[in-house]
Amino acid sequence: MLATLSVLIALLPQGDVRSAGRVVDAHGQPVASAKVLFLARPIARSLEAGPEDRRVVTTDERGRYRIDLDRERRYTAWASWPDGATDCVEGVSGGEFLDLRGHPNARATELRLPGLEAWPGFETFTVRAVVGGENLDYVSAVRDGDSWRLPPMPFIGVRAFEVLDAAGEVRWCSSFSGNRVVVESAVPELAQWQVEVVDAQGAPLAGVTLRWHIRNYWYSASECLPYGQRFSALWPVACVTDAAGKGSVHVPFVNGQRDLWMMAVKDGYTMSQEGIKDGKRFSNGVQVPVQPEDTHEPFRIVLQKSDPVTIDFREPSGRCSVAGWLACSMRVNIKHKGGGYATIMQLVVPIEHGKAVLHSPVPPGTEVEIVETRLSDQLHAELVKAHGSAPWQWRSLGPGGLLDGKPGVDPFALLNPVRVQVTSVDGRPASRVAVMFEGRGGSIQGVRTDRVGKAWLPGPGLRVGSIVAADEQGFAFASVTDPTAVVKMQLLPFQHAKIRVVDTDGKAVAGVGVRASNCQVVDASKAVGWGFGVVMPFRRMAVSDEAGWATLAVPPFVCDMRLSCSRQVQDGDSLSWNPSSPADHSIVVGPRR
Repeated sequence: MLATLSVLIALLPQGDVRSAGRVVDAHGQPVASAKVLFLARPIARSLEAGPEDRRVVTTDERGRYRIDLDRERRYTAWASWPDGATDCVEGVSGGEFLDLRGHPNARATELRLPGLEAWPGFETFTVRAVVGGENLDYVSAVRDGDSWRLPPMPFIGVRAFEVLDAAGEVRWCSSFSGNRVVVESAVPELAQWQVEVVDAQGAPLAGVTLRWHIRNYWYSASECLPYGQRFSALWPVACVTDAAGKGSVHVPFVNGQRDLWMMAVKDGYTMSQEGIKDGKRFSNGVQVPVQPEDTHEPFRIVLQKSDPVTIDFREPSGRCSVAGWLACSMRVNIKHKGGGYATIMQLVVPIEHGKAVLHSPVPPGTEVEIVETRLSDQLHAELVKAHGSAPWQWRSLGPGGLLDGKPGVDPFALLNPVRVQVTSVDGRPASRVAVMFEGRGGSIQGVRTDRVGKAWLPGPGLRVGSIVAADEQGFAFASVTDPTAVVKMQLLPFQHAKIRVVDTDGKAVAGVGVRASNCQVVDASKAVGWGFGVVMPFRRMAVSDEAGWATLAVPPFVCDMRLSCSRQVQDGDSLSWNPSSPADHSIVVGPRR
């Protein structure tokens, strides 16, 4: 019956199509009145890049739901109810039948923030926590006196949360182990600095936005994103200068240290990095040679006039290749004699008529790590006509010259893609499978198969070599020998290792997440290059039950793996796996911190 329904759904016309499914709890029982959410963003990791597509439906008394979804969009889906939630399912599109199962470790959390009551405006503050899907999303906490209650959400090993003021600006951010029921996270006291911003002639500059870096955090547990691409960065507004070019910055001491990393931004001027790192002042991204005696002395920031940088994505014919928004994840740097420091900063700018304009150019030495945008309707239509289907998003790692006004990677390279067809263990088209490949310079990228198991890889930017495909049930490898031919991959089933989590007294510990964080192939006949050793697309976290047992997906060949946990590991963090003689393994974890 379900197979018949799936076929009927797939035959519906383009645009919004009917999708259906059901929600069950961790024991397989239907959940009535569960809220099922589908979220798609134009650029998954950005809240700013255009309007979101958020759709919500409630299950009936048998846990069933129906909802209309865009066949072309790729959604993050999950369900929640008062005492439970499911995992996130990624890459969902209209026309699918989707079952969502409750996670045994999804639970409500009481969040206590001692020290926050001393902050001005404390009474108006709100708290939200990151969900953990590919499409960045938050869930608001409910205030209860001096604490906040977070409802059950999809399980994630480390959950980030943010504290926002009445204006919606983030004032503080921290994180906690995702399986905690009660969390107490002390908030540091506030410190204050005076800031004056002038131009090269010493004239005051009004309307300069001072953003300050709180932290980078893990926003997604997606197996389609290599580890280094799972992070977001927080740079909220600290102040805006007045007519005299002055402002006050109120930010907390972090671990008792007076560290402050600011970015001064104003259209028509190059951004400037200012602040204190390890007790030393820096200005315009360089440590100040002569340090002030008091780190609380006012900052005097000089901005340099600059012309805007225009990035033109058009062909000579005038055809636009991309549309919507350009999102850049960049590495910004501080230099000093002994080396330097770096952190992430995200920049989102609109694309109009095929051009993106940076009205405030980024600081010198900034490196672009990830670029994301959407293909124009015209280019998308051409690709569909040529190949029968096409992706909407363009994603590239480290395109050189972008911030000098050159796109670096040609979106039209997709006109000659490497096409991949993935089938499941039972031979059916495998939708939503993570497909990982090497791009230029050895960088790892990931895409997902569509509802019929197809994926697109940018041909000219693809490093000839292995492709890895994996979902929760299986994996596959393939080598690209002919870029013009369809690469066919059928998933092979995983094997499973039993991992028992115990404390230092040998007692079982429930609710601990375990994953394989690295893998080295021992059997030379099964060597697969970087696939398992670096990407590990199957490394979803398994959670130990009441008896301490966690079931971990492992490859069906001899390998050595490094194990990581949501608790500090005292012993047993390495596993030698031999499928011909499988053996249970124990991990000893330390006390909860």
